[in-house]
Amino acid sequence: MYKCRTCGKIYKHRQTLYNHARYECGKEPSFQCEYCPYNGCVEVHIEENDCCKMKEEMLRSRYV
Repeated sequence: MYKCRTCGKIYKHRQTLYNHARYECGKEPSFQCEYCPYNGCVEVHIEENDCCKMKEEMLRSRYV
């Protein structure tokens, strides 16, 4: 297990801790969900947001 020295979050993989330290830890969120007030430091977290998943499923169901 790998622990962030700054905030104490624990990660299973060293690369995940590295990415956390580089892009998230101590940084203000720089990405905004276009459907809700959710903010994130990494664009992938916005795409994984439940709001976005529901919106994406609704759009897909319209074209089926």
